[in-house]
Amino acid sequence: MQTQQKHFVWYGSAGSEGGPFMISSVEDYAQWKGSDELLSERFRIRYDGPMVNEISPDFEMVQPIYFYSEASCKEFVLLLLKELYEKQPQLLMQVKKTVWDEVINRKYNILPPHATPDLIEKWMDTWLEHIGLQYNFLLEEKISFRLLMEAYTDYTQICEMYLNQDEIAIAPFGNDAQALFWDVRPNIVTLALEPTGSEVLFVTTQDIHKAKALEVIASSDKSYEVGTLNFPTGRGVLAWSPMTQGDLGAAAGLEPIADLNPPVQLNSLNILGVGTVFKVKAGKYAVTWGWDNVDEKEFAWVRISLKE
Repeated sequence: MQTQQKHFVWYGSAGSEGGPFMISSVEDYAQWKGSDELLSERFRIRYDGPMVNEISPDFEMVQPIYFYSEASCKEFVLLLLKELYEKQPQLLMQVKKTVWDEVINRKYNILPPHATPDLIEKWMDTWLEHIGLQYNFLLEEKISFRLLMEAYTDYTQICEMYLNQDEIAIAPFGNDAQALFWDVRPNIVTLALEPTGSEVLFVTTQDIHKAKALEVIASSDKSYEVGTLNFPTGRGVLAWSPMTQGDLGAAAGLEPIADLNPPVQLNSLNILGVGTVFKVKAGKYAVTWGWDNVDEKEFAWVRISLKE
């Protein structure tokens, strides 16, 4: 009943069009690279098809292959393509847009039959055009080899490693940074701040249910411990996780914005209301989460509480 005895002020919100929200200190969020492929420091190669059995053991792939530099990834793909065309000079390459599931041909992106090493190297020079696309290599109009090259972003790693089976997780990134990732997509999360700055509630409920939601949370027996988040200066951010602080128009940092009262809504270039900031007491916070119902409408919530 502790939360029921406290007064909370509704303080800001963030919306998601798909993908998890994240809650962290603004200092940790400064290291977050989101889904921006141009900021990625990791790359992933995947391939399959009948020709996998024809290429040398050097290119054996039991699981996706990861690279920590663009140069090493490009070098591997260059050698792989040369091997493919040595084995089957008549291969015809087509580009498949993975998003729209259609096959397209792009200028400078097509390797013709009898591709020479020089042509392959020239094709690899346009590396940034290849990221995120699937390449089908056809022989007699049948796919013999499929190749997918992609930037392995912070966002991809969190979704695949920490949220593949769970709805919520505290996960690391960057250099000793961490955040709470919460998959309640698509949705709007509104936060309620306890005026002394020792507790914050994050709730996925509509305006007409806000007051009732606080009452329900206070007496809820459906809460679960998640872990601990650190707010070294008390400045925090709630954001749609594909976004970086640069996407939110604060490339130099969110600290000055977090000090404002009332808080400023954070927008991306094309989407409004994808983040907000808040200020609490500096320290470590216990994180709990749960879900309940108001007027037969389900909502989820997260509570961060200052640890004594």
